[in-house]
Amino acid sequence: HVHIHTYMLSITTPGYLDDQNRGCIDWSEGLLAYGAQHMVCIVQPSTPPQLLQCLAGHMHNVAHVAFAPRETGAPSLGGEGQGPLLLASADVTGSVHLWDVLRGALLAQLTAPAGGGSGSDSGSGGILCLHWLLSRPNHLLVASRAGTLVLWQVSAAGRAATALWQSSLTESPTLLAIDRHVADGGRIAVHTARGALYQLSVLPSEPPSAVGASCSLTRHVSASGAAYSPAAALQLLYSPHHQAQVYVLLPREVVLADLEAGLPLTSVSLDRTDHPFWQLLLPACLPGMLLGLHTDGCLSAWLRRSDGASAGGRGRRVHFSYRSMAPLLKGPGSALRAVAAAPPAHEAFAGISADGRCWVWSLACAGGAAAILPAALP
Repeated sequence: HVHIHTYMLSITTPGYLDDQNRGCIDWSEGLLAYGAQHMVCIVQPSTPPQLLQCLAGHMHNVAHVAFAPRETGAPSLGGEGQGPLLLASADVTGSVHLWDVLRGALLAQLTAPAGGGSGSDSGSGGILCLHWLLSRPNHLLVASRAGTLVLWQVSAAGRAATALWQSSLTESPTLLAIDRHVADGGRIAVHTARGALYQLSVLPSEPPSAVGASCSLTRHVSASGAAYSPAAALQLLYSPHHQAQVYVLLPREVVLADLEAGLPLTSVSLDRTDHPFWQLLLPACLPGMLLGLHTDGCLSAWLRRSDGASAGGRGRRVHFSYRSMAPLLKGPGSALRAVAAAPPAHEAFAGISADGRCWVWSLACAGGAAAILPAALP
């Protein structure tokens, strides 16, 4: 059952989001960051949300943001004695900036080593993802669309950074996923233009190395009989249930693949009357639930279940059952540009609509059901 309540806060924001800001959002360390044209907005995701900072420094539209993890509690503006709350941002040209969020200060701009594939000279390729290693909070991984990975060690003050290693993938990735729960650093799942999937292990001390088997989706056929199209893949996400399983999002299907077994396990297909997917969410407060965002502003919910033995006797057979679908937003300018699930301690997710409003939906989880209660910042 879905219940919707809206709260508004009258405050000036940078305005409409550009399509290049799509997917540029991070909710961590008690704050929400998102890209709005060439600026980075910092929001307190309360009810209603509060705009705290607008960080100006990029010359082009911002495409990625990522908070550095901290060991202390939730930050507050003007907090003393905690050190800076660092945020990395990257624009569409590949320029990477480091910010002191609480003071609204630009600390440094990263210049990739020769051939690093990031920086203002990288052209239309730009950055594919930014990721801070949880085991080493001051280590930032920058992955370019050209297939280059660079691991930076950032000083405690955030004003200097040293490239520890640089590695080039054998072919340019189209999508990357980060497994944030691996203690030693992280794992990266890579999706290529050929429809191949494979996994890399990331360590602070050395360039990444392959882990487990690869998986090709080129022979996968959807329930409607459509052949797999690598160019149509929209998103890659690690499953919270198994460190070698990833979700691949397509406009009309979600494929669950096992990177150790080297094969797709199951898929979720839309009815022909449903609008296409554009993003997936895996809320920590609903560990068995897959939430799909659709191009018409609706949210669909799918419950993961397992029973019996899978093909070949490996593990249990996985399938998904459709639970519900409900509209999140309607009206001019209400199309969502970016959505992020809250950290595990919070039952919520946030989204930024094309007209610049920030929305926070509360997931009231009780008895296996979820009620969605949004708040908005216009």
